[in-house]
Amino acid sequence: MYSIQSASRAAQSSSVESPAHGTVCDCSADLPPRPAPATAGCLRCGAMADLVRAMESGELPFLVADAMTTQLAATSKEEALDEIVTHLVAAGVLDRHSAKEVVDALIHREAMNSTGIGGGVAIPHTKHPQVDRVVGTLAWSQAGLEFDSIDDQPVHLLVVLLAPLDQNREHVQALAKVARLMRPSITSR
Repeated sequence: MYSIQSASRAAQSSSVESPAHGTVCDCSADLPPRPAPATAGCLRCGAMADLVRAMESGELPFLVADAMTTQLAATSKEEALDEIVTHLVAAGVLDRHSAKEVVDALIHREAMNSTGIGGGVAIPHTKHPQVDRVVGTLAWSQAGLEFDSIDDQPVHLLVVLLAPLDQNREHVQALAKVARLMRPSITSR
C-alpha cells in the first residue's frame, strides 16, 4: 500500500522499464519530456505521475492513495482487477465480503466493452450496490497486461473507479476528471 507521498517518492526515485522509451527511463537522460508515441509513459514522466500529482493537489479526492500500487503482480486482466480490489479492501474503502461481487462486476463490464483506452492505459469502472461513494485507485503493471485495448497494446496504468448504483452523475464526473487530467499525458507525447 502507498500513501501519496510514498508513491511520489517511488515514482521520483525509480528507474523503470519504460514502454515508451523501450529502455530504462531515468527521466534525466536526453529524452523528450513526453515520450512518443502516445503511451502511459513511465512512473516518473507519464500519466501515473500526472495523476499522483493531481491526487496530491486534491483534484482527485475519490482516488484512494492507500490502495495504490506500483507493483501489480497480476498477469491477466482478471487477476489485476482482483488484486486492485484487494488493495481497496485493505485500505478500508470496500467491505471484504463484497469484494468478489465487485470484481465480478468489473469483469462483466470489461466483457461488454474493454476499458483499455489505448496508450497503455485502462480505466476499469463499474457501479455496485455495496459501494457507498465514488472511490478508486491507481495501479501500475511493469510487465503490461493484455486488456483488449483499442490499440491492441498492453496496459501498464489502470485507473479503477467504483460508484454506487444511484450516483450516475458522480460516476461520469469522476471518469471525465480522470480523462481530462490524463489527456496531456496521453495526447502530447
